Amino acid sequence: MKPPCSDTTCRLKCIEKVSHDQRFQSFEKFWNIGDLDLQRAYIHSCMTDITPRYKYTNAEQPRKPNKAFHFIVNEKLTRICKTFFMRTLDISDRFIRTVKNNRDAHSFTKPDGRGKHNHHKDIALKLVEDIKNHINWIPRMEAHYVRSDSSRE
Repeated sequence: MKPPCSDTTCRLKCIEKVSHDQRFQSFEKFWNIGDLDLQRAYIHSCMTDITPRYKYTNAEQPRKPNKAFHFIVNEKLTRICKTFFMRTLDISDRFIRTVKNNRDAHSFTKPDGRGKHNHHKDIALKLVEDIKNHINWIPRMEAHYVRSDSSRE
């Protein structure tokens, strides 16, 4: 857990709202989850959209809404700044951006897809056998730099 946001510059006065013990409990619970998908779901549940008072519209590339961050403190939803949120959970801005970008149409976080694709290239057994035959066709000799210590060829 990193130090909290600065008490002099924080507009939301996060240090006054959340104690060090409550921060540590949030940190421990988050990292004891142990599952990346559940951690992302927790981060998503701590964020809410902020509706601005006035919004400039751009028809081609409209801006996504800003996010507010919350912790549950004494069974109440307490708003905190992003810096306090990231430092309490010891996560980076990239983690939050990943959570924001990996949502489906119903606002559920998509599961982690690393290593889960089925598009492996199949190599014909005949080709593998031909490659082994070609390698075995090359004459073998002992390696010159480790002859006495090894049986490598």
